[in-house]
Amino acid sequence: MAKQLRNLFFIIYIFVLASCTTNINFNEYIDKNLPLELIIQKNYFSTDKTMPERIVIPSNSDKFIKLTQWAENNTTGWEKTPASYVSEVYVRQGDFRLLYTSGTDGVVIGFTDRENNPKQYSKKIKKGELDFLIR
Repeated sequence: MAKQLRNLFFIIYIFVLASCTTNINFNEYIDKNLPLELIIQKNYFSTDKTMPERIVIPSNSDKFIKLTQWAENNTTGWEKTPASYVSEVYVRQGDFRLLYTSGTDGVVIGFTDRENNPKQYSKKIKKGELDFLIR
């Protein structure tokens, strides 16, 4: 009986873990015909605050194409996160935002869904995977 109960708890645990992630279709939130705005806080780790650098990423640029390809390859495994985040890199377009700090292994996205509800998700990624944004 104890073994059956343990197996049942294991199955429930796996089900809960599997149901905690969401798939995100970035095409619903990023218009590939419009530019993105990239904001970089150069002294993110310092107490010396400077004005952030603002860059427009045209939709036909290498950086835009690389980011949209990354998004298409990272549609699965997103976890809801209610926390607020401060980051070195902030990419936005309309209600969509992506937050990232160079050299780290995590990324946060936020957007307003079709029902006008704010959503925010995070995902563990390969360390430094989005560093191309600040180069």
